[in-house]
Amino acid sequence: WLDQTIAHARLSETSCAVLLIHIADFREVDEVFEVRADDILAQDAGALAQAALEPHHFLARLARDEFAVGVPELVQHSRAHELGARVLGSLSEFVAARGLQMQIGVNIGIAIYPRDAATSESLMHAARVSLSEARESGSNQMRVFNSAAGERARRMRVIRRDLWPAIQDDALSLVYQPKYDVKTRGVVGAEALCRWRHPTLGAINPAEFIMVAEQSGQIDKLDDWVISQVCAQVRAWQDAGLPVVPVAINVSGLRFASRNFAQYLLEQIHQHDIPPSAITLEITETAAMKDIGKSMETLADLQSLGIHVALDDFGSGYSSLGYLKRLRVGTLKIDRTLIGGLDADLQGRAIVGSMVALAHELRMKVVAEGGESASQLDILHAMGCDEVQGYLMAMPLEVPAFVDLLHSARPLRA
Repeated sequence: WLDQTIAHARLSETSCAVLLIHIADFREVDEVFEVRADDILAQDAGALAQAALEPHHFLARLARDEFAVGVPELVQHSRAHELGARVLGSLSEFVAARGLQMQIGVNIGIAIYPRDAATSESLMHAARVSLSEARESGSNQMRVFNSAAGERARRMRVIRRDLWPAIQDDALSLVYQPKYDVKTRGVVGAEALCRWRHPTLGAINPAEFIMVAEQSGQIDKLDDWVISQVCAQVRAWQDAGLPVVPVAINVSGLRFASRNFAQYLLEQIHQHDIPPSAITLEITETAAMKDIGKSMETLADLQSLGIHVALDDFGSGYSSLGYLKRLRVGTLKIDRTLIGGLDADLQGRAIVGSMVALAHELRMKVVAEGGESASQLDILHAMGCDEVQGYLMAMPLEVPAFVDLLHSARPLRA
């Protein structure tokens, strides 16, 4: 149908549109009302079409929770948006007519030929991009394709496609941001941070490719690559006679909770012949709290092996003091959003001071993330904070620059 419609639109120099409709909460209908949502929503799709569509429109069911509407001979592009609004309204009425006292989430993505795409395949893809944008915006939202959304989707596809080859070919790199003793201002550690300069996209924000890695199931491979690279680098520094400082590695909650994680880490440490104390694992509080039982089990395994664990970004998520007592990690990293307000926010300062005191009571070391001013460092020093990591002291450094810093054993200021 779509190929024929596009061909007709091309000959007649008109437009056509595709609306992708996603209906959420099927499982909730099944479980709450003990009826199959298919029987309610899909069986009477004709009623939906009769209520909202015109006779020459085309309606097809693509999946259990997804429909497509084809609109031929579209004279005004705004009509596609008006049709989407009618569909949203009619679906709500349709569900209510079935006696379901609940809101069914509906999202619609719209794409128009030839403005958004020139072929049936690319038009469907554009509609799906729009649908994804609508779903990300919340329930009962509608989005029309725009080039910015299309470019984001294209970029994500390229990142997803090229990430695993980049991991395999060591096309990623690591930089090291030093950690400093708050009192002496000497280097006492570092955090390894992953970077990727793509051959066509250029430097990719780590948050971007890490998100893609998580969504595409590649985060385990990325975590393991970083662990292997850091262990090899620590071994190289040892061979060069440099002082060994603990290097922190960020680990995803998924990898941290996997069964073989502690064993893999131990194998890497033994393979590179480095002391377990040379590696610190950092896991965010949000990830740790997702499965507190499994997190505690993994923590116990790692601690028995002599591997240090830090709870990262504390203060940005759950911040449960009860969980903090149960987890009993060795280091607490206070999130930069709390440290950034130390100069002017008295309440925030009191909160940070309480966190430092509590952590010390629990025999945890405290690292402040993002100390960006001399006055903040002075406040952290007065609180008894142990370490600080931020741009005031040092930017993330390439390996040669970090080696120079270890040689000098002097604080480096940006």
